[in-house]
Amino acid sequence: MIRFFASILAFILLIVLQVSFINSLPQPFCMIPLIFVCSVFLFQYVSVSGAIWWVVLEGAFLDLLGIGAIPIETVAYSISAICIFLASRHLFSNHSYYGLAATTILGLITVAIVEMVIAIFFVMFFSNVLDSIGIFTVRLFGAMLSLPILLLLFPLANPTRRLIQLLLPI
Repeated sequence: MIRFFASILAFILLIVLQVSFINSLPQPFCMIPLIFVCSVFLFQYVSVSGAIWWVVLEGAFLDLLGIGAIPIETVAYSISAICIFLASRHLFSNHSYYGLAATTILGLITVAIVEMVIAIFFVMFFSNVLDSIGIFTVRLFGAMLSLPILLLLFPLANPTRRLIQLLLPI
């Protein structure tokens, strides 16, 4: 139960940091997918199994706050969480930076593809005007900016794992 509340608290801190600080940075730094990168890092490399739900919760918060690129971000982020789970368990190694980077980029590409499909659906059936080029550009810059963030987080894996074990005993 303590792990659950600690995970929720960490997610809330990250969402506040993402929405209030990262989004106010100048272009292209405002496109850093901080919660996405941290959740993939914690899930794949540090083996915190609950961190994959942060991706789904990020989509839900984007829907709740109305700041997403499309009206139903939760669907795109949920499908991306499934792809991240499958890729980290069956496709990429969790012991290398390249596996971590590939999983993150695969997740962001999945979000972009699903967002494009949903945007096309909304344009066809509801005659809404959605910026599909903007969606792709944001995800492309997000993928490029996530790699340096992962490079900074990668050496912190063992201290992070020890800190989690110290603060949250099993």
